[in-house]
Amino acid sequence: MVRIDGTFKEMNVRSELAQTKPYEPLAKVLETDQTFFDYTDIKGTVVGLYCPVYMDRLNAVGWHFHFVSDDRKYGGHMLNLKFDSTEAKWDYTDGFSMVLPENEMFNDFDLTVDQSDDIKRVETGDGE
Repeated sequence: MVRIDGTFKEMNVRSELAQTKPYEPLAKVLETDQTFFDYTDIKGTVVGLYCPVYMDRLNAVGWHFHFVSDDRKYGGHMLNLKFDSTEAKWDYTDGFSMVLPENEMFNDFDLTVDQSDDIKRVETGDGE
């Protein structure tokens, strides 16, 4: 994990619109229901998570970054940023505990489906 706090000269993020049941896969949602935001001179925090290669069927491999403003009014999936100086904090976590939901939607979700093409399209805009 990495955390970067500061004032960002430019911050470009995206976010999808709120969804309702039945929930569509994120790749499908982003075809029509995403919005892009451009901020300048905005104070906030970037949080990055690194996913190792063995997570490739469930998540994007490599770094994944999100932004939230100090006032918690603005944020999203970070696409680009520019800054003069910031403070970065690094955390190497060699393990974690996860509590999984106990509900029908989660229990019926098929985790054996290869989502790697959708994940690549969502993260990079490139489906091939």
